[in-house]
Amino acid sequence: MKEMTLKELALPLIKAIDSFNYLLRSHHRRTAYICYCLGKQLNLSHEQMIDLVIAASLHDIGALSVQERDTLVQEDVDNPEPHCRMGNRMMATFKVFNNIARIIKHHHIRYDEADKYDEEILFQSYIVYLADRVDIYIAPDSFILN
Repeated sequence: MKEMTLKELALPLIKAIDSFNYLLRSHHRRTAYICYCLGKQLNLSHEQMIDLVIAASLHDIGALSVQERDTLVQEDVDNPEPHCRMGNRMMATFKVFNNIARIIKHHHIRYDEADKYDEEILFQSYIVYLADRVDIYIAPDSFILN
């Protein structure tokens, strides 16, 4: 049996997620790229970078309905918790995705709100939150440096 890398496993999932909704087309790839750039600037370890980029690539996997996916492109998501919990449950079934599942579970928690939660929140969750919001705020049809 051939060994499969995490990248080989994650890429088809990323493409599938992005193809479900035209509003989110390439959103996960852009979010992953922003996370990659931020992670490099923060000097994250190789393992932290792998978890960060894969989690960013799959962060909305728990949004199962088209309606739920449509709400994710809003500037402020009213109730992001259901898709975060579902994404966590889906990814936690794979042992190699344990940290990725934890990052996905908390990817809508802002750093300044962390004290409201009893469980440990991985730092990469905050990076995904920031990258996700940056991608949502950028208008795809305008030059962002204006």
